[in-house]
Parts: sequence; structure tokens; C-alpha cells
Amino acid sequence: MAKNLISVNIEQVVKGLDEKQKNSELVVKRTVGDMRSRAPGWISKAVREEYNIAAKDVKAALKTGNGGTITIGGHVVDNVTLTYSGRVLTPTHFKMKPTSRPSGNKGYKVTAEIKRGARKPLGNHVFLAGPGGEGTTQIPFKRKGQSRLPIEAVKTLSVPQMIQSGEGTKPRIEQAINENLEKRFKHYCDQYLR
Repeated sequence: MAKNLISVNIEQVVKGLDEKQKNSELVVKRTVGDMRSRAPGWISKAVREEYNIAAKDVKAALKTGNGGTITIGGHVVDNVTLTYSGRVLTPTHFKMKPTSRPSGNKGYKVTAEIKRGARKPLGNHVFLAGPGGEGTTQIPFKRKGQSRLPIEAVKTLSVPQMIQSGEGTKPRIEQAINENLEKRFKHYCDQYLR
């Protein structure tokens, strides 16, 4: 009677499984790292598609930090938290025109392009003045009543409000993050899990 013996080297199998596990952890780690480094750019681009704001203004509102850790399949992975905070911005961040009070007693209308492609006047009784001394950037003000004083600065939106805007920005951000993270995950799978 002939016997066929199949020899299996268990050590080799265990070593291969350990290597696959380490590589899969590396895939997740690299994808999370890409999320941390690339997502602010994806978010900024989505915000700037909707609002006429400079990328540096969006970036200035970002507070990066580690959101703790999460457990995926028994492995601890960093949890990425991107927090945007900031004050309400003046129209000077949205290509306001004119940028300074015209000389003479000419009437003028102050306009800004807050939404991309939609330049609008800031109001009938808005005027430009420097918040400080000579040479400071002029910002728009409006009177709070019929008399000359008190006045208040004209404000628009904050970066967190732009990001949370349900109209177009928030879906764009979610789509950009999902599509790009999927691409990065596939890239690392191809690189480490062949």
C-alpha cells in the first residue's frame, strides 16, 4: 500500500501569517497617516469650490490633533480628528471691493463675493474705515441705528460654518474624503499585500 505524505512546514505558515498581519496593520497605519496629512487639502479644496476664500484662511482654522485611538480587528489604530475653529470673518477675506474708501465724497457700494461667482453688495449703509490707526486694512462697518454712533463691523461666516454647510460643502467634503481614502487604501494594499 502506497502512502502519500504531505509535509507542511507549520513554522513557515505561521511566519507567513504573521507577515500578512504586520503588512495589513501597516496598510491601515499608512492610510490613517494619509488621512492626517492629506485630508486638510481635500477639505480646503471642497470649501473653495463653494466659497471664494483663500486656502490659507481655511488652513488657519485647522487645529490638528490625535483623537485618541480606536480598535480595528483587535489592533489599536490612531483615530484622526480634524477640528476647525475660528472667528466669524470679515468680507476682506472674500475679495471685497473696494478695498479702501475712495477719495472725495463720492458714493460707493461695498461688495464681496462670499459664494463663488456671486458678488453681492453688503448693504446700503455700509462704509469702509480702518479699525486702528493709519495704514491698517479697511474693513466694512454699518451703523446700528439712525445716529452716527454706535457702529459695528460687518461679518460673514466662519470656516467651521462653511465646512458644515449642508447645501454643497459638506457633501463635497464627504465625497472627497471617501474617494481619496479609498484610493490611498487600495494603493497601500497593492504595495504591501501582494
